[in-house]
Amino acid sequence: MDYSVVNTATATTTATSTATATDYGECTDKKLEDFSREHYTYINQIFGDMTIRQIISEIFPNKKYEFGIEDNTTYFGEPTLHHILIDKTKPEGENTVCSVIDTKFQNPNKNRNDTLCQSYSLLTYLEKDEGRDINTSHKDRQIYMINMYRFIMSNQKFLSELKNVIHDKDNKNLWKDYFSDKDGGINLNMENTVIVTKIRDTLKKWKAYGYLFFIGNGKCPPTKLEIEEKNREIERIKKEPPTPRITRSMGMMNIVGGGKKNKKTKQTKTRRSKSVKKTKRMYATRKSSRIRKQK
Repeated sequence: MDYSVVNTATATTTATSTATATDYGECTDKKLEDFSREHYTYINQIFGDMTIRQIISEIFPNKKYEFGIEDNTTYFGEPTLHHILIDKTKPEGENTVCSVIDTKFQNPNKNRNDTLCQSYSLLTYLEKDEGRDINTSHKDRQIYMINMYRFIMSNQKFLSELKNVIHDKDNKNLWKDYFSDKDGGINLNMENTVIVTKIRDTLKKWKAYGYLFFIGNGKCPPTKLEIEEKNREIERIKKEPPTPRITRSMGMMNIVGGGKKNKKTKQTKTRRSKSVKKTKRMYATRKSSRIRKQK
């Protein structure tokens, strides 16, 4: 299945939101922070739910892979459930497919906010053409994920099963609202129309600017105006005359400008008490320099 050509219009026919990627404007760090909470609530949490993943495996069966999880603190430094795949064609102990170790898509040391293991495992699970190169740039791989989720959300059977999970009374406290409370102290509003709309809106924000949260330090790149201001400041500093440096040598103070030393002035004699024997004192030469800050 080539998710890069998924018909976006078809995938969003049941959505109540009409927002497009361009409606969200330029990236800001505040927008990225808000997006991260929405993504954790409506993508990580829901599509990382084992019941939802079981539904996906039933609708899209795979002869080679099945979903699995492992309790692991190695990759993120704190207790966490890490989504993996089980390769049913290999013996136990050699059959796990991990997005960090095996496919190497996930690198928390390089991309500190990359907690997309549930998306990586889904991407590998649903990839029918295993010869396809999905080891592209981190941005392109995320766009591929977004199209994959749109493909899943375009399946009416999946939407029906998702609705059943949401409306099950036993699941009223199943999911948490991390957007309203980052610690997950608030239960998510288990209303099907609201959740489906939020999933679709989060995917649009992800494509518009949210992908930046999972790359590098997770911050927005500098704007055109910020780059221009920085370049002007650099040019201003270059045009400034060299700042004179003050040096001390053998008890003398010299002013040095332009990086060249002036001729030494005569050393002034120091008066000494007659009772003190005159001795030749040696002073360590001390040099100080002013470091120009270049922004």
